[in-house]
Amino acid sequence: MNKEEFLLSIPDSISLTEALSDVALIFTKVNIMYRKKSQADLEKYICFHKELKWGVYKHEDKYFLVNIGHPKKFLGIENKTTLLKVTEVLTDDPDDSNLENASIKGNTILSRPSDSEKLFLQRITEYDSKQEAVKAEELVKQITAKRKAEERIRKKTREEEVIRKKDELEKKIIGAGTFSVLDIRKVINNYSSIEAAEEQFEEILEELNTLESTQVLQKKEREAAEEERRKAAEAAEEERRKAVEAAAEKRRKEREIANERKRKYDEAVEKERKKAEEAIREKYKLLANQSGLVNDQFWFEFRHRKIILGMPIGMVQEIKGPGHDRKRSVTKDGEQIKEKYGKYFKTLSSGVKSTKPSYTLQVEYEKNDNNIWVVTGYKDL
Repeated sequence: MNKEEFLLSIPDSISLTEALSDVALIFTKVNIMYRKKSQADLEKYICFHKELKWGVYKHEDKYFLVNIGHPKKFLGIENKTTLLKVTEVLTDDPDDSNLENASIKGNTILSRPSDSEKLFLQRITEYDSKQEAVKAEELVKQITAKRKAEERIRKKTREEEVIRKKDELEKKIIGAGTFSVLDIRKVINNYSSIEAAEEQFEEILEELNTLESTQVLQKKEREAAEEERRKAAEAAEEERRKAVEAAAEKRRKEREIANERKRKYDEAVEKERKKAEEAIREKYKLLANQSGLVNDQFWFEFRHRKIILGMPIGMVQEIKGPGHDRKRSVTKDGEQIKEKYGKYFKTLSSGVKSTKPSYTLQVEYEKNDNNIWVVTGYKDL
């Protein structure tokens, strides 16, 4: 740090800016004998002790310690401020420390400085002695940095020399055989230094020959192992292919068997259906003939469980089951009956099933010319 930073770092030291409001009043009452002296110029001051009895100012690049005597009244008369220049400080000369201390001691014989003031004055006089330590530290840093730089240069020079010698040795070895550069470098790096490797040139050649033979043998072994793995992989792939084909063939045969079974089942169902239809046709042949419904459309509707107009009541019951709640009415035009089909019981809003039956269909019948009840109308309920 510089001198002004040092002064402001001393315990209980305050800057001119911090002390200005208090110290200005003191300096306006300076004794006439000090007014033309450099220590009377307040703007030159760097710092003060917090009690404002000591201050340091700068004049012509030199620093001076001043003892400030505050104004006092005696017998009704006010004494003016005194500014006693005690000594020059921060001279950068360690031999001046004793002179500075002597001047300060002589100035404080009759006064009783506080512990804070004593520490303030002590730190100011320690600056010069501390500068020796700072300079010594700087010298150590300079020498250390210089030695490190020289060491880096020597190391770099050595590394470049080693690289050059390695390149020369590699070229020499390459000229003596058919070795790879990687193998050459690997063998050279096993030696403690490039000089040791240069001295063992013949031994390196022998080692490289052995290494080359070993590599050839290892290459053959790798190739044989690779060939064995390839054949094993081919065999495994062939085995897998056969297994896939066998599984596919098995699934194909199973599909054929399943399709054949389904075909036979469908044929049997169709045969039974036709047989049942023939039986129904035979059963209701007379009724159908008497009803005048013998076309293919009639049998198509009947086979699909649908009711059509003109269908005999027996065929309706064959489709829907027995009728319920028959109602008969007779008029001058003839006799008519109504029957309900699809009986069920509703679930009420309470969740209980109704006891009153409901129906899904109502059919009306009238007798035809052959005295057979046939459908004349129907509606969904």
